[in-house]
Amino acid sequence: MTTFVEPQWGLAKLVTEHAQGASPEYWKPDTMAGHPVIYYTGQGSPEFCNLAIGITDTSYVGVNVLQYNVISPREQGSCKATTAVAEQVLATITGRK
Repeated sequence: MTTFVEPQWGLAKLVTEHAQGASPEYWKPDTMAGHPVIYYTGQGSPEFCNLAIGITDTSYVGVNVLQYNVISPREQGSCKATTAVAEQVLATITGRK
């Protein structure tokens, strides 16, 4: 698991990169606690799931989880694990419980 803050780019940069061919294996925009999020990966294996949480127009928090030996679809495996971590990260950032 990796968590990081990207203070110079918002989700728009990820969207632009995706339109140019980045993360073709998996891309799913969504929301989490009122924040826009994007689930994505540049890896072909369902073991990988990355999530970007839009914090402001120019910043996002990234959460990357690698769940080994996952054979189920991402939504039930690695992205489910990523979502759990991201919810806690977002709750910490926003002061919600």
